[in-house]
Amino acid sequence: MSHLRNALQRIKEGVDPLGNQLVLERHVALRDVVSTMGLAADVHLKAPGDLNELFARIAMALHAQTLSSLSLKDKREVPFIFNWQIEGVSLCERTEVLEWYLEYFRDTDKARDVRRLIFGYFATFKNRSKLSEDVARAIVDALGRIDSQSLEPWRSRHARFQLFSPGAVQATAAAYTRSQAQVHEFLHDLGDLEPASPFLHECSFAIAADVAVQVSKPNLGARAVERLKAWWIDGGKLRYDDVRSLGRLANEILSPWMERDPADDIQAQLLEFFLRYYGHPRLKPGQWQYADEAAQSTIMRWNARSTIEDFFKILDASAPVEQWSYRSAFWLSYVNRNHVFEAWPVFGRAATSKAKRLFSGTARDGQYGELTGASFDQSVLLIKIDNLTIVEWSHNGQCWIMTSSRHAPSFYREAYSASELRGFSSASVRHDGKERGTWQAEVQQRIFENTGIRMSAADYMPRTHDRYRS
Repeated sequence: MSHLRNALQRIKEGVDPLGNQLVLERHVALRDVVSTMGLAADVHLKAPGDLNELFARIAMALHAQTLSSLSLKDKREVPFIFNWQIEGVSLCERTEVLEWYLEYFRDTDKARDVRRLIFGYFATFKNRSKLSEDVARAIVDALGRIDSQSLEPWRSRHARFQLFSPGAVQATAAAYTRSQAQVHEFLHDLGDLEPASPFLHECSFAIAADVAVQVSKPNLGARAVERLKAWWIDGGKLRYDDVRSLGRLANEILSPWMERDPADDIQAQLLEFFLRYYGHPRLKPGQWQYADEAAQSTIMRWNARSTIEDFFKILDASAPVEQWSYRSAFWLSYVNRNHVFEAWPVFGRAATSKAKRLFSGTARDGQYGELTGASFDQSVLLIKIDNLTIVEWSHNGQCWIMTSSRHAPSFYREAYSASELRGFSSASVRHDGKERGTWQAEVQQRIFENTGIRMSAADYMPRTHDRYRS
C-alpha cells in the first residue's frame, strides 16, 4: 500500500506514478469522465470511485510487467482511463495494455463491458487508426454475440451511422449534412456524444469536406453552408477554435476553390463566415497559421473582389457617377484572373458614413481606412497586383502605379492622409476616355510592362460594351 500511496501523491503533484512528468490532454484530467464524454444518459455507466488509484495500479503493473496480476475489476474498468497518458503515450496505445484488455473482452458476456469499451472507443478515437479499428471490431463482434436489450440502442446506431466501421466518420458526417435535425437532436441520436469527444472532432472536418462538395451542386450549396455553420458555431463562437482546427477547417472548405469559385451567394456566405470567426489573413495571421497557402489565397481573393465591388457601390451611393462601372469592371477583371489578392478601401467623409451603414453588423464592419486632407467626396482604393501597388483615386483623382514597395503606402491601416496617397514619383494615369477604353488601355499596358500580366479590352470593359467582345 505504501507504493500505491506514493504513486497517488506523484499524480497529485502532476507526475506519473513512475516519476515522469504527466502530459495530460484536455479530457484526461477531468474527474467526471462519463459526463464529459457524453453517453451518460444512454449508456448508464458509472465510473470507478477513484480513477487515480486505478491509473496508479495499472502504471505500476506496467513498470513491473505484472499486468496479469491485476484484479478482474481493474481489467473491466480500464476503458475509463484509456486516454490517460504515461510519458505522452496513452494507455490504450500501449500494445501490452490493449492486448491484455481485449483478451478478456473477447470472451465476456456482460453488456456492461461492451458499454465501457464503447466509452473508451469514443474517448480515444483516431480516424483510420489501427488502434480504433481493432477496438471497433471487438465492439461489433460483441454487439452480435451478446444478446442483451441494453445493447440494442448501440446496434441500431451502428446500423444507421456505421459508428464502429472504418468509415464511421464519413458516414456520420454525411448523415448530418443530409438530415434536417437540429445539432442537439443529431447528437442525441448518436447517443448523447459530446462535441468535445475526439470522434465528433474528426466528424467536424468530414462535415466540412462534405459541404465543400455539396456547395458546387445546384440547389444544395446554401443549405450545405447553413448545416456547416449550425455544426461549427456554438454560442456565437466556433466549437473548435484552436489554431490547428481552424487550419483544418479552412483547408477543407477553401482549398478546392483556388481555380474556380462557387456561386456568388455561397461565396458571400463563406467569406462572411471566415472573416467573422478568423479575421483577414493579413490582420489575424495567427488564426490562419495552419491553413494552406491555397486556402489563404482563396479567402484573400474573395475578399479583394468584395472590397472592390463594395468600394464602387459605396461611391455610387454617395456620389452617383457613370465612371464607377468602368472602374469596377477594370479592376475586377484582374481579380477574376487570379491576379489580385489584396485590396483595401480608404474612404473620405462622404463615403465613410455610407460604409458604416453598409458594413454594420457584418464581419467587414470597420475593415477600411479613413481619409483626411482630401475633398469631402474623394476616396482611395489600394490594390496589389504582383509586385505593384496601385493607388486608385476616385472622381478626378489619378491612378498611381508604384513599382517600388519602399515608398508605397501600407495596407490595412485605420487612417491615411491625402498627402501620403498621391504625388509619387512613379507613373500615374488620368481617367480620361473611359467609353473608348483610353485610360484602361494605358493602365493595362503599364501593369503588363512591370508584371507580364496582359489583359484585353474584352476582359476589362463593362459587358454593355459589346463591341469589345467576340
